[in-house]
Amino acid sequence: MAKVLVTGSRGYIGTILCPYLVKMGYEVVEFDKVLGDDILDRDALLDKTRDIDTIVHMAGIVGMKATEEDPQLSFRINVLGSGNVVNCDKRTIYTSVLGAYGDVIEVTEETETFPKHDYFIHKLHGERMISEASEHNIVLRFGTLYGVSPNMRHDLLVHTLTREAVEGKVKIFQPDVMRPITSVMDAVNAITFFVTSGNSGGLYNVVSRNCTKRIIAELAAEINGVELEVVDDVDSENRNYTVSTDRIQKLGFSFTDNLRDSISEISKHYEKALNKV
Repeated sequence: MAKVLVTGSRGYIGTILCPYLVKMGYEVVEFDKVLGDDILDRDALLDKTRDIDTIVHMAGIVGMKATEEDPQLSFRINVLGSGNVVNCDKRTIYTSVLGAYGDVIEVTEETETFPKHDYFIHKLHGERMISEASEHNIVLRFGTLYGVSPNMRHDLLVHTLTREAVEGKVKIFQPDVMRPITSVMDAVNAITFFVTSGNSGGLYNVVSRNCTKRIIAELAAEINGVELEVVDDVDSENRNYTVSTDRIQKLGFSFTDNLRDSISEISKHYEKALNKV
């Protein structure tokens, strides 16, 4: 039985991925701070990976806000921690973000990177270390994630707009900017695709769809029977871009998530959380 070590196993993606891999017949070894593990403990990580076939590396400080709160910790966890993973000398699948591309309208994996925030710079450093360590390693760049998880995140665009709808009204600014979004199940399926396949390594964009903020907000408002209001504000990051997923689809990977169904499920989650059911 093949063994997979998952760092960040108790996180937003990991709490779905780990049981999914077990169901597929893999032996999964978890590595997470919730379990007392430390990605900066090089010896402990080495010990846990001695008989591992593949590492799925997701442990890290997540997001711009968390990075701004402690940039040094973000560097240590996201960069030095990834260096410790590389030191284990195992085939690795690394989950990254699209923010490394910077201000570009149409993005492919060949697009030059211009990260403008420490978080994206740190993730890009991690990418490069993983990629340069072995031609068999995989880097997956996800769009803004969405979807219900046992370890739910509330700071994501689709979740924020859906929660507002459940609370009674959706407000958006710059409604027609394009955003690449990735369902958590497409993220899990992409990771699993490379765990199970014999494909060689590389960099792949993983985006369920490119859509406007208006589309997301309108669906959230419609499903919850509330009004949508466009307000006068701007995104300080000025994000407005579309992302190609041709490379991963050419390998035979298919995106399956339905945004309407996902927003309905997210709405039920927040209805329950807000004691509306």
